[in-house]
Formats: sequence, C-alpha cells, structure tokens
Amino acid sequence: LEENKAKNDINKVSDVKLSRTSDFKASGDLIYLLGPGDFGLQSSELQSMLGTRKGGLPTPGRVAEPDWEQARRVYSWIGGALGKDQAKLRSLHDVSEGGLLVAVAESLLARDLGARIQLPEGRDVWEFGMGEGFHSFVASCAPGDSSQLEGEWIASGVPFLRLGTVTSQDRLEVTDGRSRGFQLPVAQLRQAWNKGGYWE
Repeated sequence: LEENKAKNDINKVSDVKLSRTSDFKASGDLIYLLGPGDFGLQSSELQSMLGTRKGGLPTPGRVAEPDWEQARRVYSWIGGALGKDQAKLRSLHDVSEGGLLVAVAESLLARDLGARIQLPEGRDVWEFGMGEGFHSFVASCAPGDSSQLEGEWIASGVPFLRLGTVTSQDRLEVTDGRSRGFQLPVAQLRQAWNKGGYWE
C-alpha cells in the first residue's frame, strides 16, 4: 500500500501554489536545466524539418532513452514529494518539441525579457540545443535562492545544470563556451512561434 501511494504521489502537485508558469519573470534570474538532459536528434522536430533535405541532420542522430529512476526523483521533487523549496522556482517549462532552446525561447515570449545561455563544453551543440528526450525542464529562480535550491537538488538526487541568466535585453543570446554562438530578437522568436499556428 505504501509503495503504491509513493508511486501515485509522483504525478501530483501537493499544493496548487507550487504550480509555475513557463515564462521567465525578472532580469537577473538564473536559468537551469532540471533533469538528465540526455537528448537525441532522432525523431526530433529538427529531424522532421531537415531529414528530407540534402545532408539531413547536422550531426549523426541518436535516440534518447528514458531513465525511470531519474524520472522518479525529478517528478517527485517538482510535485513536492521530495524536498521543500519548490516555491522558490519562478518558472518551469518542460523540454519537449524542438528541444532545450525552443523551451528557453518559449519562456521569453510573455514578457519583454531576454536570456543569455551558455551550452556546456563537450556536448554536441545541435544535439544538446535542439535534441529531444525525457524528464527535463527549463527552470528559473532568483539569484538569492540558487544556493538553497542547488543544495536541495543535490540532496534529492535531482540532476541540474546552470544554463545562464535572464536579461533585460529583448533577445536570446546563445554561446557554446568557445566564443561561438548567435543571437535572435525575441520579436523574431515570437513571430516564428505565432506562425506555427498556435493562435490560429
């Protein structure tokens, strides 16, 4: 009975006040990847866009695989079954269609804010930035809450990676740790998102 109760707690939010919207809230907030960040390009949105073009995917694609033990820890923490500092999150957005950078871009659409993201060294930038996988979220918090949250994630066994910072400038800036990158105005991201038919 206790085992079944624990399983059922994974998909419940114990307090509605713990629910978070996806939009970044304030300049200076820190942006994190919560979850394993194990992404693959096979069967991704990027593959569906480029797979039929000459050359196909920019890098050899792989299929991401779920890790159910990590999933249990991540969802248990988000839902409040583990830890106690969930209310310190200011935003939370799942990484799904389009991958990590699409999730970051979507978190910028609601307010006149930007973001500065640094992709981790040693990871394929296409796979990490545009690949898709399981159990991963883009989250943000106030700088003053970061140490406490990181400590709780470590204690709860929740994988995390600090990605960057919310900025007051209306653009998304992405670098790969080797002085290479790009930037796009949020207005352009919003235009592309609207063109996808979400509001039609």
